[in-house]
Amino acid sequence: MGQIGLIRTFMRKTLILTTILLTTILLTAMLVLVGCNDPWGSDTGDSGGQPNQGNGQEGSKAEVTLYFPTKDNSRVVSEKRTITADDDEIVKRCIEALMEGPKSEELRKPFPNGTTFLGVNTVGDVAVINFSKEFENVKGQDGLLLRVSLVNTLTELEGIKKVRIMVVGQELTDENGQPYGDIERIPLDSEGKPEMDNETTVVVYYIDADSEKVVAEERTVEIAQGAGIEEIIFEELKKGPEKDGLEPVIPDGTRLLSVNTKDGICTLNLSKEFIDNHIGGSIAETLTLNAIVASYTELPGIDSVQFLIEGEIREVFIHSALDRPIERDEGIIKK
Repeated sequence: MGQIGLIRTFMRKTLILTTILLTTILLTAMLVLVGCNDPWGSDTGDSGGQPNQGNGQEGSKAEVTLYFPTKDNSRVVSEKRTITADDDEIVKRCIEALMEGPKSEELRKPFPNGTTFLGVNTVGDVAVINFSKEFENVKGQDGLLLRVSLVNTLTELEGIKKVRIMVVGQELTDENGQPYGDIERIPLDSEGKPEMDNETTVVVYYIDADSEKVVAEERTVEIAQGAGIEEIIFEELKKGPEKDGLEPVIPDGTRLLSVNTKDGICTLNLSKEFIDNHIGGSIAETLTLNAIVASYTELPGIDSVQFLIEGEIREVFIHSALDRPIERDEGIIKK
């Protein structure tokens, strides 16, 4: 090979090495830039979305307001708490503080036992919170106060105006299977009770003094945001009669676990205290069941009530059949 050939070979090798070196430098620079601009570059326990702009600074202490239900389940009360959190973790830390529970002995934890916090994203001004299936184990007033505690705690944070509650990745639904969607802050009155959206009249039934018939009482009730009319009926029955000479129909300690209406049948899922704490006797059972059925069948679209105890159909109450929906009995209603 002549001198010119050697020079050409040297130049080709030099060009190749230079190209490889420049490519390596360029790729390294791009990787560094991508790493610097990734807001989720560190493990925050979140699963996407935009980091929440909380009211704390990076690694700083922040004072937050948490809301807990009272033990008598009538209202929610705020507690101030100081937490340490980065800006993108303040929502997570508030939820963890709620799950740990209140400092006051007059308050209680809002979450049902076994609930696990699975993650949080923020999308614009919406905090999207994901929980395990145990979150759905509370209904009625318990469920309402749980939503109030969670939503009102998080909407205290800067930049959060709404909360979307997920259960194992699916939107939380109401008693009729409708998603709650993005829930705005729920207004509270001066006592800490959720303010009501509208007012309606309901008819509930109790047992007469002679234990022979059931008697109607008309009530004007207010419905809070996120509460269903079926829940309101149960709460009114649980309060007991206002008129003298009438007897209550809901045994002490009975809790409404869930209620939903489909195809004219209202499925009422009650805790075991409904059976365990009943006074007993076939006549008393009949009156209890028919008073509840009469109350629910006053609502449009409900023709009968299927009773469940702890989520299961029972063959009998103690004497009375419970294995099928019970229809309204006009003959037992005092006119």
